[in-house]
Amino acid sequence: AARPLGAMFFGHFGDRTGRKSTLVASLVLMGVSTFIIALLPSYATMDAYGVGWLAPALLCILRFGQGFAVGGEWGGAALLAVENAPAGWESRFGSAPQLGAPVGFLFANGLFLVLGLGSVAVSRVLLPTLAGLSVAHARHARQLARRWALAVFVLGAVGVLALWPLAPWLVALLFERGAFGAEDTRRVAYFLQVSWLQVPAALAALVLIQQVLAERRYRVLTLLAAVNLGVKLLGNAVFTPWIGLEGLALSSAAMQLATLLILLLWWRAHPHD
Repeated sequence: AARPLGAMFFGHFGDRTGRKSTLVASLVLMGVSTFIIALLPSYATMDAYGVGWLAPALLCILRFGQGFAVGGEWGGAALLAVENAPAGWESRFGSAPQLGAPVGFLFANGLFLVLGLGSVAVSRVLLPTLAGLSVAHARHARQLARRWALAVFVLGAVGVLALWPLAPWLVALLFERGAFGAEDTRRVAYFLQVSWLQVPAALAALVLIQQVLAERRYRVLTLLAAVNLGVKLLGNAVFTPWIGLEGLALSSAAMQLATLLILLLWWRAHPHD
């Protein structure tokens, strides 16, 4: 119900004030609504103050805001794309916003499938071994985890080095046609290569986190989450103005490396915990 209303509202003002400003407004509304949903207390928390009904009511209002924003941004994005498309490319550009979400879901779920299968494989082999070791053998368990982490780090680095020269060829094979020229291929391939830099540290950190889970050190995981957020935000602020969009990928690599270093330093500082 909210999407048609949002489309009419933002469409009306888009005709009067311009597509770009209304599209930005709809994106901001979506972001604010989603952020506030994350901060909403539960029904039980609100019920302790006698206003339990307020929690679902606020959730419904914010969900309405999300739908209202989607109605504006979806149509606005399609119109903006069509109105700025080169001659003869209007339909292709107009279909891009409609394809964006499905293609994004496909790639995101595909990536999580690969990471999930890798995580399950590591967990089935490594986690039972680590969890089965007694507290008295915690030092041995950590040594075992470090050896596995080193092995997968080297394996990931070898994989990145092997795939690195293939990135331009892969991007050209998939995308280089029509308006997508050689310069676009070079830029996308470079972004892909920079994105791969996080793979070795991410794989090694995944192994070490299995040991943290086996030791039930949940506070360490909380610390890692906070540090990761800080490193990611700082990296985006530092690297993006320096090298552009590739800075986002480089900050992700820095975040994974920070995770790996924090775990190793924490174990060094707490050898008998």
